[in-house]
Amino acid sequence: MTKDHEQRPIDIDPYWLETDRPDDDNLQELAENLTNGYGGRLVLFLGAGASVGARANDAYLPTAVSLRDELWRRFMRRDADFDFAKLGTMSLDQAAAFAEAKVGRRPVAEYVASRFKTDKTLWQHAVLPFLEPTAIYTTNYDLLVEQAWSAQMLTPAIRPVVPIFSARQNVVPDYMPLYKPHGSADRAFDPVGAGGPVITTIDYFDMVTDKQSMLDRWLADATDACVVLIGYSMTDMDIAARLYDIKKHNGGLHWYSVFPRRDSTVRKYWSERLRIRPIDRRFAEFMVDLDALINFIPCEWKYNQIATQRQRGMIQ
Repeated sequence: MTKDHEQRPIDIDPYWLETDRPDDDNLQELAENLTNGYGGRLVLFLGAGASVGARANDAYLPTAVSLRDELWRRFMRRDADFDFAKLGTMSLDQAAAFAEAKVGRRPVAEYVASRFKTDKTLWQHAVLPFLEPTAIYTTNYDLLVEQAWSAQMLTPAIRPVVPIFSARQNVVPDYMPLYKPHGSADRAFDPVGAGGPVITTIDYFDMVTDKQSMLDRWLADATDACVVLIGYSMTDMDIAARLYDIKKHNGGLHWYSVFPRRDSTVRKYWSERLRIRPIDRRFAEFMVDLDALINFIPCEWKYNQIATQRQRGMIQ
């Protein structure tokens, strides 16, 4: 039995493809469903794993644990030999709350924003618009989705994107809503709920009810949506609980989760307990293989054109 539980590295080539990944029946099924009735009813959920390999200010985007350590080093303990294992199970939001109590909100928010303020999108995000999702929900601060839609702004069939930071914010007609309940790297000094990053424990308390309402709006009618989660580990208990509740009462279209895990126990957990079909692929691999099955990416944006698009300055 394959064992695949370990934390994955973040300092990787985001476009690397593993050569020996076996065929995945759930990927084949999703491709067939997208061409047989699921088209036009696709909604996406992007977690931290969707941004792995991306860079901001010439550094890889951090994980929650590495960002916790960075905040502690910058604002709480500057001694070079500090052992971060001493923080035990302290979460990112708890560390951020302590840092904020010490130095104030602005320096912490500014630092967090700087670590996620991407200047270009990744290829796998840049081709997402060609799937024509009806909505996207992301827990990420980065700007990769907004920059992806900007890269395709001259494509007539693609609706422009509009970020939604609160359930009280109206969706603009003819725009694709991008729900960002945790805020955005380009809104560092805005209040929480208006785009400011949700980073401390108190921020999460303030936003918990609003996030659930945003989930309901994102899915609209969950019985009529094909949800594809990309790089999301279901570790945000407030969001995960609401997703589980929606899926438990969902008698409609199948849901899928894209993450590179071959562990049979992990796959059983997703398929049998969460009732979400796992797809064993990294984000770029998923887009390449899905395109091979349904040919949704235009020629100039195929995987083999990454070098060209980099030279054009369109992607990282």
